[in-house]
Formats: sequence, structure tokens, C-alpha cells
Amino acid sequence: MSTNEPISSKKWSTTLLFDILFLSVSLLVGIIFLNQTVGLILKRTTVWAQHNGIFEHLDFVSFYSCGMMMLTGQAKNIYDSTAQLAAYNQVISPASVPYTNFLQHVPYVFSFLPLLALMPLRTAYVTWSLFSAACAFIGTAILRLRSGTEKGNQVIDILFFGLLFLSSLPGNFCLLDGQLSWFYFVIISFYCWAFMTERHTICGISLALLSIKPQYFVFLLLPQIVLKRKKTLLVTGAALGALIVLAIVTVGWENVLHYPQILWHGESTEHFALERPKTMISIRSILSILLPNKTALLGCAVFEVIGIIAAFMAWRSVKEETQDWENRRDCLVFTLITMLVVSAHFYLYEGVLLAAPALLALPSWRPSVCVAAGLMESKGKVPLYLLLLFFPLANLAILLLAPTVAAMILPQAILDATEDNGIKGNLLMYVTLFLYNVLVLAAAMQPLIKLRPKAEG
Repeated sequence: MSTNEPISSKKWSTTLLFDILFLSVSLLVGIIFLNQTVGLILKRTTVWAQHNGIFEHLDFVSFYSCGMMMLTGQAKNIYDSTAQLAAYNQVISPASVPYTNFLQHVPYVFSFLPLLALMPLRTAYVTWSLFSAACAFIGTAILRLRSGTEKGNQVIDILFFGLLFLSSLPGNFCLLDGQLSWFYFVIISFYCWAFMTERHTICGISLALLSIKPQYFVFLLLPQIVLKRKKTLLVTGAALGALIVLAIVTVGWENVLHYPQILWHGESTEHFALERPKTMISIRSILSILLPNKTALLGCAVFEVIGIIAAFMAWRSVKEETQDWENRRDCLVFTLITMLVVSAHFYLYEGVLLAAPALLALPSWRPSVCVAAGLMESKGKVPLYLLLLFFPLANLAILLLAPTVAAMILPQAILDATEDNGIKGNLLMYVTLFLYNVLVLAAAMQPLIKLRPKAEG
């Protein structure tokens, strides 16, 4: 039978039915969760709640209260945990908390927070939530338009992918907490698009903005260095200089100069109860369960160095392929996943960033198309495609099943050691989420084991 023979209508109908079933289940469950998140945003008169005397608050209030500090002349105390707590309690008054998140972002993040504090708290939260949702779809559109999908399918492709990731467990948590990860996602999307299309100015500015997360910045700086993108590096340097000047003007040179010590203090001190490294979904979760916090942090740094070396070696191999777009895309996917898996700071809501390598790699939202495309690849990408495509459903299944399954099969000593929020074995949920991400990383390595040979002639 010729390989060009059209697929029979019966087989086509069966695969389409499976694809629609996959999409329906994924979106139905995801949108139910998303509806709960939207309900919390729309129905409450505040953006926090008290249940049985326990204060449940959102991370967004931390960003807002630091913006208030900037507006009220407390910029030089912005890294003072006591001052941050006082500002937080002022925002939520008459409620109060004994401790809160310690914001330890790079100095120039605080330069933009007054934009939030210019609005009433609830208005700012709703505005940020809408902005985050817009970032999800804008980033999806940027990456899918570059992926080469047929023009007639682009709108549907972007809509389905955007909904899948926005309504996923990490996507929901990011909206509910008022976190910044959808903003990081759109910046990474611009970076990937600009890098692949050699738009040096956009690439450089995007890379400079990603220094908000220094561990991401280092990984994504590698291809620019290996491929000797001098213009991109110059733009990156200039943009970083502008951000540092902005930080000096707004938060003071002392905060900028001493930031490395501030970051180490915030990451390594056990006092900051809401910095919960055991609940991360990177290598730091396992290390934090097994080791004291400082030792775990140092161990994570070792893994980050190993990840940087691996990414560097991959890019050195890809460099020989000069203009091979597909090899560079595969290496970019590997680099993005590696930087997340070994990150020293990677919570559940930051799982939205896995949407970037997924959107770069996946040929379609349809499982049948992904399987067919993966089988045609000389290096067999079926595992990578399916792991990325089923990421939203897998995260939800792990959330619901991991603690229950753990209680059925693990010894009581392990369950006691991994207790979280009063649930025995609950920390194993985060370990399982991390292990799923490790499987994604292993699948992303496969295409790089043997790069495509150069075209002859």
C-alpha cells in the first residue's frame, strides 16, 4: 500500500472521535476548576477569606502591599521582612497575619509594583487576573504561529491550546494566587519566537526581562553565547543596564548592591514559613524532604550547574547544524524543560511555564496527529508529545490520587515523614509531579542524542 494513500474514512472518524473525547475531558475538568477560580475572583468582596478562624490569603496581596510601600516612601525598606509584614497587615486591616511571604524578587520588580497599588486592591486583583489570561493566549498565539500549523487551523489551534493550559491545574493556581508566571510565560514566548526568527532586539529585551528569574536567564543566555549572537547580547546588556538604573532610582543602590545576600537569606532561612521548598515540583522538593534547607539549596545549585553544562553541550552540538531550524527547536525545548526541572524555585503555579516547550514541540492538540507525527520522526518523539499533551490531565490526576495511593502502598513512617497540611503523604504529590516533569525531560533528551545529519550538497 502506498504511504500516500488517504486514511480510510472509518479510521479517520475513530481517531477524530478519540481526539474530541480527549479534548472534552481535559477542558471539562479544567474549566470546572477554572470556573471555581473565577467564582472566587468575582463573588468575594475581598481577595482573601477566613474559614474557621484560619486566614487564607493570596500571594497577590504581597505584591500589592509592596507596591503600597513604594508609594508611601518605604522603598529603601522593601527587603525588610518586618516592614513587608506591617504593610501586608495594613492592606488587609482589620484582619492580620503573624507572618507572610517574603518577597525577594530582583530589585527592578518592585519598580513596577506601584502600578498595581494605584488601584483599589480588588480592582488590581481582577485587572491582574485578566492580564494574566491575556498573556496565556498571547504567548500561545506567538508560539503556535511560529510552529508552522496550517493557516486554516491556527485560530482553533490557539484557542484549544490556550484553554488547555489556562484551565490546567498550574494555570488555575497561578490565577487564583495572583502570581506572575503567566507574565513570565509570555516573555519566554517572545524570547523563543525572536530567537528562532533572529529578531535580535526583541530577543535581547525579552532575555533581559527574564533576569527577573536569574536561573532562567542563565539557561536562556547559553544559546546566545554559543551561537555568538553578538547583537542579541549587546541589546541584552543595554536592557539590563536600564533595568538596574531603574532599580537604583526606585529602591536605592544599597538594595541593588546587597541583593545577592538578600536572596540567599530569603531562600536559606527556615524562618520564612510560607517559602515552602518541600512543595516545589523541581529537584528541590526531594532534596528539601531529605535534607536541611540550606543543604538542600546547595544541592539544588549543584543540579543547576549540571543542567547548565548539559544545555551548553547540547547547544555546542546544534551549533554545527547552522540553519537547521528543527534541531534548534529541539534544543530549545530541552533547555526550557531542564531549567525548570533543576530550578531552585519552582512551585506548582509555575508549571504553566511548561506550556512554552509544549507549544514549541507539539504538532497538534490532537493525540492521534501527535502519535502519527512522532512515529514518522527518525528519533521517535511519541513519548515527548504525549507527556506534554496530557500534562494538564496528568497534573490533576496526580493531585487527586497521589496521597490516596501513597496511603495504600507506603509504610506509615514514610507517610508521617511526608505529611503536609495535616494530610499523611501529601508531600508525595509534589514528588510525583516532579517525577512526571523528569519523564518529560528524559523524553526531550531523545531527539538530541543523535542530531539530524547535515543536508548534502
